[in-house]
Amino acid sequence: GFNRRWLILRFDNIIKAEQRILDYGEIIAGEEREGIVAWAVEAIPRLLKNNEYTLPSSHASRVGEMANINNSVRFFMTEGQSIRFKKGSQITEMALHQKYYGFCVGPGNMQPYGMRQFRTKMRDLAPEFGFEIRMEMHPTGQMQCIYDGIEIFNGVKK
Repeated sequence: GFNRRWLILRFDNIIKAEQRILDYGEIIAGEEREGIVAWAVEAIPRLLKNNEYTLPSSHASRVGEMANINNSVRFFMTEGQSIRFKKGSQITEMALHQKYYGFCVGPGNMQPYGMRQFRTKMRDLAPEFGFEIRMEMHPTGQMQCIYDGIEIFNGVKK
């Protein structure tokens, strides 16, 4: 929930100090009040239809970056070069955690979570990435966690 509460807007146009106008927002609001209201009224049907504001793609990109910084499991799931989400695939938690651990201590350069925290993070990520978590009995008689819809592969992500 922490990452979803942010609205990150990128401002790329740099205005030189000698071109800056102090209180420019107040000037525009004073001169263009009717136009701003008309613009807002025009956007209401789209807002009601979509049930949310239209956000720039840079917002999604930055929120994703922030989420990856705050969660090494998400970082692994989005940036790890050996994970693919594929319907019909499955992987044991042990195998996935080993791959995650290797990513963190290697190219990810992040502190890895232990198995319990890893599973909690995976539960949180399941709706976003579209995989499912289930428990099944291992032939040894112990319960094991399986991730349906995730596979490890060698090659380039498609």
